[in-house]
Amino acid sequence: MAGSAFAQSALHGTYEVTFMLRNALLLLTLAVLAPLAFAQTTWNGGTSTNWGDAANWSAGVPTAATDAIISGSASTMPTLNVAGSCLSLTINSGATLNAGAQTLTVNGNWTNNGTFTAGTSNVIFGGTATATVGGTAATSFYKVTVTKGALATTVTQNAAVTTTLAGTSDSLDIQVGTWVTNGQNLTVAGRVNSTGTATGELRVTVGGTVNLNNIYGWNLDYFTVQA
Repeated sequence: MAGSAFAQSALHGTYEVTFMLRNALLLLTLAVLAPLAFAQTTWNGGTSTNWGDAANWSAGVPTAATDAIISGSASTMPTLNVAGSCLSLTINSGATLNAGAQTLTVNGNWTNNGTFTAGTSNVIFGGTATATVGGTAATSFYKVTVTKGALATTVTQNAAVTTTLAGTSDSLDIQVGTWVTNGQNLTVAGRVNSTGTATGELRVTVGGTVNLNNIYGWNLDYFTVQA
């Protein structure tokens, strides 16, 4: 009997330890995944108009791994007073982002449901993942640079896009990656170029109107038109 009681007690202890270990592993998993699931920060503009002021954001200034959301109900609207970066960028309805003369690197999707004031800025679509440029509003950039890490990695339009840097300046510089018009309107006031080496492509798909002032074919090795 005593041996039987000891066996039952030991067995119960095994269940208890196993249960505790499983709970510990679950908590550890949740702790690791939580920052990944909520890696975003929302502009509230409580202190100033400065993008680089952490007090203006719900979870600090965006980083290359953080989604940035510009709220349409913010008390003030952001101006890029420093070079900025984010994962994906969403400008909500009623919101405005003023880029000034800074550089903004977006490693994910661009969603413009409000107003983007380009100034003389350079918006870089970086990172290594495919991306889209969309939203309910067309976006007028000053200069766009694509540095996606591989020719096959695409930046695809889901809305009309204009770049306003004119003349022989590189208004749309596809250094590494492929820009896809996706049947949307595209107007490039300056030059379409690739300062990479056989790593940039402009892919025009049927639909929409594409106006290109100047294509620097010496560097832009890939220019395709698809049905």
